[in-house]
Amino acid sequence: MKLLRWFLELFKSKTDTLVDVERSMKAGSMDRWLRRKEKQYQRRIYTYAVWNAHRVMVERRNAARRTICIQKSI
Repeated sequence: MKLLRWFLELFKSKTDTLVDVERSMKAGSMDRWLRRKEKQYQRRIYTYAVWNAHRVMVERRNAARRTICIQKSI
């Protein structure tokens, strides 16, 4: 919605130079939004990596316990 308003403002004031437009884009909400999304994405990847490592560890531990139990029963 903000982006739409921004474009309407842009077309209303056609006197704006390209530099002004670029400056307003950089300071605009789009840049902040993208940065926030990127952070969220990185956090999600990190969380996934942590959970993956945890699962691998649990699997190995269970496998080790299983082999110990089998050896004890022999």
